[in-house]
Amino acid sequence: TEERRDALSISRFALWESHAIWQGVIIALTLIYGLSGDQGGGNVGLDHAGMLLASMVVCTVTLKLGILVRYWTLITHFFFWGSVLASYVVLLLLDVIMCPDSAPEPVQACG
Repeated sequence: TEERRDALSISRFALWESHAIWQGVIIALTLIYGLSGDQGGGNVGLDHAGMLLASMVVCTVTLKLGILVRYWTLITHFFFWGSVLASYVVLLLLDVIMCPDSAPEPVQACG
């Protein structure tokens, strides 16, 4: 088919690269906006910045894959939404493990 022949052309590669740059800009701006501070005027911790970055990458990659999927079956839905759910469960588990509420005072990275 035409799509298979054109799969590795320079124009298609440039299009994918421009999409990647655009997604990177959106992720960076969201991260900067997320780091601008909470309503109390304080800065957000590094753990929140990392979680926001990971969440944005999962969202953009998942949306991109969702756009490219041609046939949505039960298996596709299961793995698509299951991977989104699994990524957020992993983020929550990492937050609980790495930033416990009973951490000693010198721990500054947890918010």
